[in-house]
Amino acid sequence: MKHVFFDLDGVLLDTHPWVMESYRIAGAIPPDDILSREGDPWLIRSFGVREAKNVHIMKNNQYLGFIENHALPYTSAFNVAMHLITAGHEVSVLSGAPKGTMKILRDRDHRWSMFNMLRDDIKTHDKMYFMQELAYKFDDITDAYYVDDQTYGIKLPSDWKFIHYRGEDEMTLYDKIMNVHVDR
Repeated sequence: MKHVFFDLDGVLLDTHPWVMESYRIAGAIPPDDILSREGDPWLIRSFGVREAKNVHIMKNNQYLGFIENHALPYTSAFNVAMHLITAGHEVSVLSGAPKGTMKILRDRDHRWSMFNMLRDDIKTHDKMYFMQELAYKFDDITDAYYVDDQTYGIKLPSDWKFIHYRGEDEMTLYDKIMNVHVDR
């Protein structure tokens, strides 16, 4: 059995346009590569600490509104995740999306409840720590993968594999997971 952890934004859902528009509505002009900018203080440089926090809160609220009220922009990676789940693999989502995102997704589409674990509001550093802890506590997790569209801060347990998702079609991504294709 494989254990596969997916990121959400830019991987399972193509939310880039929503993230961009959410920042714009909140009064910020985000960089085009916003989904790969976690940890970059661009918002603080633009607004200062206090106002950046307010803009971020407004952005998160707008993002949650998009998730709740618009057609969900599923990607090929979502279909691969569904196939892996129905084949009996353990598939989870670890996402930096705003708190409440996963509840909205579960409420809107029953397929989200098929995932082994859904966690939102968890930044890359904390995802890596969480997966290190899993590897330490459960030494039977040997065939594990993390799929993300960005490479910043990826530090997986030594025997886990990273797959850099770049919008591949379903068969290509599925083959990467099943054939142990590793991106380093």
